[in-house]
Amino acid sequence: MEPSVNQFERQRRYRVFDWSSNHQWQFYYNNLYPIPAMSQLERIRRRWYFNNIDREFDISYGEPQAQRQNSPSQQIPQAQRSSNSAAAPPPQAQESERPDHQNNQRQANQQREDGGFRNRQQHDTHPELANIQALNWLFFIILIPFKRGLANLLGFAALILGLIRTYGFHSQLDVLLQVALYDENLLMLPYMGVTLMIGWVNFIMYLPLIVHGLIESGDTVKNYLEQSYAQTYPLARSICDQLARAQRYREQLKSIKGDLELYIGVYLLGGWFFKKSNLISILFYWQLLRIKSAMKHPYMSEAVRKLDTTTLALTNRPECPQVVRSGHQKLRFVLKNMADLDQMKDMHPIARSCAIF
Repeated sequence: MEPSVNQFERQRRYRVFDWSSNHQWQFYYNNLYPIPAMSQLERIRRRWYFNNIDREFDISYGEPQAQRQNSPSQQIPQAQRSSNSAAAPPPQAQESERPDHQNNQRQANQQREDGGFRNRQQHDTHPELANIQALNWLFFIILIPFKRGLANLLGFAALILGLIRTYGFHSQLDVLLQVALYDENLLMLPYMGVTLMIGWVNFIMYLPLIVHGLIESGDTVKNYLEQSYAQTYPLARSICDQLARAQRYREQLKSIKGDLELYIGVYLLGGWFFKKSNLISILFYWQLLRIKSAMKHPYMSEAVRKLDTTTLALTNRPECPQVVRSGHQKLRFVLKNMADLDQMKDMHPIARSCAIF
């Protein structure tokens, strides 16, 4: 092993490695079964990077010493790992043997990896606002085809009610941003602003908002219908069954919402040529995607990976014309410059989050 100082350079190369354009990694990841959780993805990537790119790359670099001793090491052969796996203590026992400060360090690392989305506040400060928020979402969805101006106001009100419902009232904006930074209701407010700009001619802009409203208030509507109408009206009972099913698949709905937001960004780029969008809305919308990427939004990151993998697989086929392949590469370069933060890693965090180009 080279001196430890060289690990800084190896870790830097790992951080700037272009995963999206490496076909070997894309093939390996697409054939993983079952699909790994977001919390496991970093460990899988580091192990793959060691096996295929840099054999002297330290997989456990930066982790607590106890975790490095208990985790599979690159110096141990695969056969020896299998023979020792039966004698290894369960994860719960390993966790209990670590000192408190190491547990705290592990939790801090997990919070950085998840971008704070898993650790945001989950309970309601004002649960009495749930019914009012659900009513706003319900009328928002109903009025979209008929009175979009009123529907937009109801959508704004529903998002703000969601913030107040969870975090309470804050007289200072900076206090609210600190406690609600990773809340979807706050992140959807600027999205609602873009919808006001171009939603009049692009109904597709409302789809992520409809899915978000279903995730936010579907359970509240279901409980109300069950208590009031489900026993009397078969239609209400059927709606309750569908809402209950939607709540069971909340994670899938969130993933669909992330896919829709990314696809809408691509749609706006193409719609500019047909006067279905304007340059200001495109720049503003992709800035929102950039902010979500900086915050390590799990579903947005997954949507970017899936879209990039799909388009690369299609354009890399032998029957794909060269002009299509070249156009895809140029479009991919433009999208990466607009939404990827790798080019601005040396900038101050505030400037990086606010920069448009």
